[in-house]
Amino acid sequence: MKLIKRLFLFLLVLVLLVIGALWWLPAPLIKWAIEHPGSAAVGAKVDVAAVDFSWFPTSLTLQGLAVTNPRQPMTNAVEFQTIATAVDVMELLSGKVYLEQVLVEGIALDTPRTVSGALPGRDAPVDEGSGFALPDLGLPDTADLVAREKALYQQRIDAFNQELDQRQQRWDGLLKQLPDEQKLDQYQARWDQAKQGSVLDKLAKGKDIVKDLKRDIDTLKSGEKQLKDEYAQLQQDYRRLGQLSGQSVEQIIKELGLSESIVANLGNQLLSGKVQEWLQMGKGYYDLLAGGGAAASANEQQAEGGADQAAPQTAPDFLVKLIRLSGPFVQGGRTGTIDGEIRNLSDAPALWADPVTININALGESLGSIKITGLLAHQKPGAEEDSLALTVKNSRLQGLALAQGGSLGMMVNQALLNFDAKASVKALNELNLNLNGVFSQLDLALTEQPQGGWQNTLSQNLSTLKELTLNGTAKGPLQNPELKVSTNLNGILKQALAGEIKQQASKLRGKLSTELDQTLQQQMAPVGGEVDALGGMAGEVGSRVSEFESLLKQIR
Repeated sequence: MKLIKRLFLFLLVLVLLVIGALWWLPAPLIKWAIEHPGSAAVGAKVDVAAVDFSWFPTSLTLQGLAVTNPRQPMTNAVEFQTIATAVDVMELLSGKVYLEQVLVEGIALDTPRTVSGALPGRDAPVDEGSGFALPDLGLPDTADLVAREKALYQQRIDAFNQELDQRQQRWDGLLKQLPDEQKLDQYQARWDQAKQGSVLDKLAKGKDIVKDLKRDIDTLKSGEKQLKDEYAQLQQDYRRLGQLSGQSVEQIIKELGLSESIVANLGNQLLSGKVQEWLQMGKGYYDLLAGGGAAASANEQQAEGGADQAAPQTAPDFLVKLIRLSGPFVQGGRTGTIDGEIRNLSDAPALWADPVTININALGESLGSIKITGLLAHQKPGAEEDSLALTVKNSRLQGLALAQGGSLGMMVNQALLNFDAKASVKALNELNLNLNGVFSQLDLALTEQPQGGWQNTLSQNLSTLKELTLNGTAKGPLQNPELKVSTNLNGILKQALAGEIKQQASKLRGKLSTELDQTLQQQMAPVGGEVDALGGMAGEVGSRVSEFESLLKQIR
């Protein structure tokens, strides 16, 4: 009996421990599951301040979810004050996460962190930038430039020398095949012999000699034409070699960004970096809404699968039918409120009957009004149709880095922004985006202190610009669309920089021209003699023609 009582007490304690574990452990486990796998997926720290899990009814609430920007470890890309939802435990056990409704209250973008969110041992992603390199606008040392061009010249000259050798060998062979002095002597001997016979015999033999002479003269003239044509081409190639220095000068001027044409669209190039940054940000949000591009259609999976593989996926593993957004909204230090919803967000939109829809509005005194709408229809594999739109009205900006470019870096100290962007994506790949923006009540300045000269001129010109327009398109493959940007900033930059660039280019052009001409002439000196020698070979064939034609006249 005592043994039974002890066993009963042991089982009771064990059951209580299990119940306690099940009651208390889910919250720490959920917190760990969000922070660790989430951080690995994002490439930077994902933090959760607190997790509240309830069994009756089954619900989950996250407090203070912060996702670090991988490119800026001291900045959170997004923070959520509260995320709350009811949970179906039975669906969780079946491997599906289907949530009827998720309530999100309080969102903040680009907030500073107190400690770095970089993961140990993982480098931050490299920022590719706009691909625009700013010219130095100062005269570089020409020694390295001349040395580089000298090596390139020598490569071209060596190739030309090889061509000369090949032509000389071919021409030597051709000259040996053409009628020569020995053949002419044979004709002369035949004619001398013919003259010793009777008149009729002389006429008959002379006719045969004339016929043979004409044939050989035609052969010589054909060979002469071939050699003259090839020699003319050779001379043209030689003259082109002599023009290399002039071509090099203009190419160097262009590479250094000192050609006047570079300033014609300099504003477009500078602002394309900011537009590219917006594109990358938008693509990240689009990938999230589109299920990360990971979902494949059932037909694709069946085609790839075999007899031993699992059955194809026929429904999303993760689905939120409704995400409600509300509460305070913070972006770039500007505050307001947010209200909106996202419907049918899943890991496989193509496997759910209803499209993803987005309707979000944010409003604030400095924030202005922001409206985001979208429709992602993936129900027809291969014919997906997605559309997204962003409208910003009367949003007050402060401290916006508009262009990165060293001495041409620009900062919007303050402005009133009105902006529209519309994008469509077909078949998950073909992007067509148009954007139009106006920065009014503008205070635009250089990020670096002007150092005199053109920088002072540019700084003064920027201070007079009260409205900046920005228009752009992005078309083509989603991963690498063709980006075109236009702005009224071009005129301001051209006015300030064209004179300086022209002056610097003129100085460098003169110095380089002298040094490169001297270098090239020295390298080409030995080649000129070889070209002249080949010209003599062409002249030799002409001499043979004259000698053969002279004998022909005697016989006639």
